[in-house]
Amino acid sequence: MYDRVFEAFEEILRYGYTPNTFSRNIVMDVLFKIERVEVALRVLKETQVPNFLSYSIAVCNLCKLNDLDNLQDVLMIMLSKRYYPNEETFFVILNCYCKGGRIAEARQILGLMIVLGVPICERVWSILINVYCKAGNMDAASHLLKKMVESGYSPNVVTCTSLIKGFFESQMPSKAFGILDTMETKGCFPDLVLCNVLIDRLSKMGRYEDAINAFFLLREQRLIPDSYTICSLITTVCLSKQFVELPLLITGFEIQPDLVACNSFLSYFCKAGYPAGAVQFYNDMIDRGFVVDKYTFAGLLTGLCKSGRIGEAVKVYRGLVRSHIGLDSHIITVIINGLIKSGKFHKAISLIKKAASAKSQLDDVSYGIAISGLLTGGQVGEAYALFRQMKEVGLAPSKQTYNLILSGFCKGNDISMIKEILLEMVDASVEVDHFTLRFMKNLLYRSRHSASLFTLLTDVSTSGILPREAYAELINELVHQVNISNVHTDRFSNLDVGTSSSDEIQEVAVSVG
Repeated sequence: MYDRVFEAFEEILRYGYTPNTFSRNIVMDVLFKIERVEVALRVLKETQVPNFLSYSIAVCNLCKLNDLDNLQDVLMIMLSKRYYPNEETFFVILNCYCKGGRIAEARQILGLMIVLGVPICERVWSILINVYCKAGNMDAASHLLKKMVESGYSPNVVTCTSLIKGFFESQMPSKAFGILDTMETKGCFPDLVLCNVLIDRLSKMGRYEDAINAFFLLREQRLIPDSYTICSLITTVCLSKQFVELPLLITGFEIQPDLVACNSFLSYFCKAGYPAGAVQFYNDMIDRGFVVDKYTFAGLLTGLCKSGRIGEAVKVYRGLVRSHIGLDSHIITVIINGLIKSGKFHKAISLIKKAASAKSQLDDVSYGIAISGLLTGGQVGEAYALFRQMKEVGLAPSKQTYNLILSGFCKGNDISMIKEILLEMVDASVEVDHFTLRFMKNLLYRSRHSASLFTLLTDVSTSGILPREAYAELINELVHQVNISNVHTDRFSNLDVGTSSSDEIQEVAVSVG
């Protein structure tokens, strides 16, 4: 259809006619619709007698394209020619600036509307309040709400949703609930968008029961949950560990989940301790014709690994590698974690080395999980090799990873490696955590190299990488023990100072990722 417009325009030129403003407006509109913005603006510029419609077409199309810079230029020319947008066009312009976060320009448009006598309707107030809520300026948003009410307009559910979300995000829940209470007294009931906001924000605040109660509002208002609702609800259920509640909550709703919601269901099955259900659900997705993505595969791999079907998980992973699907760090971490937990350390190491050589998107979490698993399995040498490889490929180890490898060497009584890692941590300004310092304390008591280790700790203490209070307690404890040993030298060897255990390694590993 658009091609015929251009053909007709070319015919006009071929016969030697000069296209009038009407025909040029049509061509310009089509050019905007196919996103040939520069050509469309050139047509506008070359139009000998542009009219109000010429500029209105350009302004509305630029708003649809969110082209704020060109919009500003066209508006300036339009206004200089004393062509003023009508009420609906002003609304479109204002909405465009607000969505783009251009508050200064939005205020200028508002001022122009007031000067020209354009009514400031309910929609305009809602847009302005929303832009300040998004910017986190709740004082300004509240002031506008007051002005809106004084002007004789009542905020609708859209306005209230912006305010409630803004107050929650600004850590002012009491004011958000105040808006909700006011809505109830005015007979204004939540719509699907507001219910989704309530479920999401209440869940993030840890108020899981309130989030689930917000979901019940859907039944009261006879609303049908969408994909966002389902994803937020699943997140709430998983965070609250109330896994058995999900089937009860969604029973009776005709849910048509999209891919994002299906991926959330896969995650739910794995976290709920039913990984076989995740695999079964994946097969059902394929049967229904879903085109799966990397998040789907991450859910499938997690389900296979947690079901003990490691061989199948490896086959799926290799298939993904061969098909050149964009493997992200999460997928690689899932399969590495599964291999390590099943005791297949060497296969996990081989896989992570291949992934690194293939320049896959390995991250610190991937390496951290592998290092944690290897240390738990007593593979300190292999863990350190991965630590070195991590640095060689340009990944800076996190605080957790540094402390993890340092704890491993403490357990192995390897003073020279402890010194090396500690000095690296000094250079990287990475702090020793309390878990690792506890390992080092235990090593001080039982190692024949305790003097050299104590000297090393004293040297690095000035760098600020040791927790101050914990280090001070350690020094006081050591001084106390020395004083006792001077009086009762025969008791020192019998002191119960505690030993590092595999449980402590697990505690450190938990903090990774």
